[in-house]
Amino acid sequence: MRVTRNLDYTWQLELDVTGTGQSYRSQGTVTDATHRQSAYFEVLVRYSSATVSVFILMISG
Repeated sequence: MRVTRNLDYTWQLELDVTGTGQSYRSQGTVTDATHRQSAYFEVLVRYSSATVSVFILMISG
């Protein structure tokens, strides 16, 4: 999984289901400038046999 943000606060989520780190495919983008800076952030991934959920929680420092 790779999450990136560009200068206009567009976030992109990409996954590489091969596990090689060479075949990332975009899963979608969102523009959100709510948190313009932070000391750190956390990514929580929950897997089950039915679904995969990805939550990105930004915590301002």
